[in-house]
Amino acid sequence: MSDDVVTRGTVVEERSTRSRRPARLAICLCLLVALVGTACGGRADKDKGTTAAQAPSGEQPAAAQEPAAQDPAATAPTETPAADAGATTPPADANAAATPSGGGAKAATPGASSAAAPKSGGGSTPTTRSAAAKAPAGGSSGGGSPAAPKGGAPSVPAPGVPAPGGGGGGAAPSGPATGTPVHLGTICECSGPAGASIGPGIASNQLVVKWINDNGGLNGHPIKLFVGDSNSDPNRHFALVKQMVEENKVIAFIGMMAPLTINATDKYLRDKGIPVVGGDGAHGLWFGSPVLFFPGPSYTTQAVATAKLASALKTPKVAMFYCAEAQPCQLGRDALHSKLAKEKAPDVEIVYEAKVSLAQPDFSAECLQAKGKGAQAVIVFVDAAAASRTTRSCIQQAYRPQWLTSPLTSAHANDPNNEGMTNPVAVFPWFAEETPAQKLFHDAVRKYNPSLTVNATTSVVWVAGQMLKHASKNLPENPTSADIMKGMYTIKNMTFDGLLADPLTFTEGQNSPDHPCYFVVQIKKGAYTAPYGSKPQCL
Repeated sequence: MSDDVVTRGTVVEERSTRSRRPARLAICLCLLVALVGTACGGRADKDKGTTAAQAPSGEQPAAAQEPAAQDPAATAPTETPAADAGATTPPADANAAATPSGGGAKAATPGASSAAAPKSGGGSTPTTRSAAAKAPAGGSSGGGSPAAPKGGAPSVPAPGVPAPGGGGGGAAPSGPATGTPVHLGTICECSGPAGASIGPGIASNQLVVKWINDNGGLNGHPIKLFVGDSNSDPNRHFALVKQMVEENKVIAFIGMMAPLTINATDKYLRDKGIPVVGGDGAHGLWFGSPVLFFPGPSYTTQAVATAKLASALKTPKVAMFYCAEAQPCQLGRDALHSKLAKEKAPDVEIVYEAKVSLAQPDFSAECLQAKGKGAQAVIVFVDAAAASRTTRSCIQQAYRPQWLTSPLTSAHANDPNNEGMTNPVAVFPWFAEETPAQKLFHDAVRKYNPSLTVNATTSVVWVAGQMLKHASKNLPENPTSADIMKGMYTIKNMTFDGLLADPLTFTEGQNSPDHPCYFVVQIKKGAYTAPYGSKPQCL
């Protein structure tokens, strides 16, 4: 009877209503209710257990997410865990993170290079990825840290304990970092007006952190990275920085790509004594604040370098288009009128200049003016998207000057209208793979994020990681912002194996020094090239 109730309950119920006594009917109904209730309860418990054990497809584990920001103007920082054991596959696309709703501008897409550069990420807006693939132990930091000996991974010294070899710190730890995590932050304007140029900022920082964590960390400390996208909003930038410092206990920032908003938090960071290790270097504040550390020439120096390039390319009559929205654009304009420009490029004549908007859909009027003034070259201080609209507009007016631009632009190499565009860059050409230090960079990209859009942003963030790793050689067991700051002043006369055009020295009590030397990149046949190779050029 019980088997019938379970497997064919409706049949039993039908028979009972026709031919069974009322008492038997009552018994059957009681048994049926009891058994069905037991079966449903067991199924419910089983389903509940399955739900608890298995997250919905595509969801991040709850532990990997940070709580939403309390300030409605701020995007909540997203955490990149210090270690993600077991993740051995590089992310398919880690080109961005913590992007506010509304979408973001596409990142610049450098063309493929003869040096087998990593594949372009297609210019997608960055998204966070927390997976961290393990790199081979003992990779060089590019800043003098010795590689691990072959034949097995060496032991990792405890944080704050000098490795064998003496010298107040000895060799840097190698192999995966195992100490207590160090909380760092980075904020990018990845989806703001500058996003077309610096879109890979967050993903580049995540790549650097994974590499550092797999290669000894910061003197044995793994990094836990908190990331955020300010959307070029100074209020949001400030809210993110404040939250990371006060809630996430960040002790330093790395690779800050914030050309329009870095000034929003300078006073706060100074008051807290929190260093920012590397970033875009575009705003003049990078060379006027004791907590901002930039490793290369200023935007002013690089703007003057564009004038010198115009002279070298035998196009001394120059027109200039500069954006109204950003301080770096004004810096570029002022630099071309400076005494330094007259000294370094005496034959260059500015025959026309125009203040333009990054959102401007067409530049035909400016192109016709430049053409009418006889400009042989046009220098554009705009972002990558505006640069493409500029070249297209001029070509539509049968005007093909020599194009020159700023390092921040990172113009789209695959835009045929940008053919021949030339500009200086603060650190090594990101597509070059001529030196061991450059090869190490490309090996890291291939390992951790082969689909990353690699451009000038990626290379400057990589150098920021090399600076931080060197500065952290003697971090104690419980590091503070002051320890990172102190470590930055140990960088003396370093090029990080040729990643910089000039030897770098930071001096306590002084701001980041300007540098006269730079590298040169040029778009040729849909790809970035280095007309002088990895040889620096100087004013």
